[in-house]
Amino acid sequence: MDDATLDLLGHLITADGGMAQSRAFHRGSILRIVHRRYVSTAYWNSLGPDDRYRLTTLAALQTRPDATLMGPTSLYMGLSGVPTLRPQEVWLNTSRRQSVGTRSGGFRVEGTDEASRIARSLPAPALRFCLREVPAPVVSGHLRLEPLLSALAAMLLSTHSKEALCAADAAARMLKIADLSTHDGLLDLIGHSASASARQRALGLARMADPLSESVGESFSRFVILDAGFPRPVLQHSFFDERGFIGRPDYWWPEFHLIGEFDGMEKYSNPEYGDRGPGQRIRAEKERDGRLTRSEGQPLHWVWADQDQPGRLVGLLSARGLSIDRTQRPWP
Repeated sequence: MDDATLDLLGHLITADGGMAQSRAFHRGSILRIVHRRYVSTAYWNSLGPDDRYRLTTLAALQTRPDATLMGPTSLYMGLSGVPTLRPQEVWLNTSRRQSVGTRSGGFRVEGTDEASRIARSLPAPALRFCLREVPAPVVSGHLRLEPLLSALAAMLLSTHSKEALCAADAAARMLKIADLSTHDGLLDLIGHSASASARQRALGLARMADPLSESVGESFSRFVILDAGFPRPVLQHSFFDERGFIGRPDYWWPEFHLIGEFDGMEKYSNPEYGDRGPGQRIRAEKERDGRLTRSEGQPLHWVWADQDQPGRLVGLLSARGLSIDRTQRPWP
């Protein structure tokens, strides 16, 4: 288990039924993440959303030692090499039909001070229980994980299509498969779904998975692009001019002479820019854009906030001449 996970585990407090712990809880010094697991309110407030999700998952597992992490939580928490967006809920398996569904794990904050008020605005994610047996879970440290293909199939069949495409792109990249919809093992798992519409959606997402998508942010953008009904872009096409290699932009629509670039946090760690510092990299990007402009037109850049509000990215692409055809969406 990595050091960051061990650090999170070290901050969990087990309920002991003592008066001192009860007073700390009612005073607001500690808060309850899930039933019987607490943490310092100040520490909870100091965490970002990713670490709050991880801490909630670890707390839930401590109170359910035989549980297996399922679907997107398995991929997000595991060491499978499949990066994906942070899930909305913590997915766990259950053998009890009456436990199936999504509900709060018991998050609760007492106290009336400012720290308690802040903590109440940062609730723990809900727990989602799936009635699914995992005969051979993957064990990673203290974690029991649903295997990759089974977890991916569950995501593709869920209604969380954006998260599913991000995971499918990463799985295609890791498995070195150009078309996930031809993978017999995945097709078999998808075929077990009783819902025809879920199977259709899952197959559409699997067909669109592309190993050339290099990050979660790029996959997220591509989901917005395809879901809006824009044409499917060419990914990572190499451009050259009389001086040689220019670069491999994230997206290219040759029929519209449009290049698209998602500028994520890792933008200036791009190996194309070598060992140069941030200022030099910005200048190199401007020079690169100039060469691409002479070849194919001014590249269109966008950032995470543009795709997080899909209408903004759709508007940017439409303004550059991309046409929308909702009938061409690859999933229902």
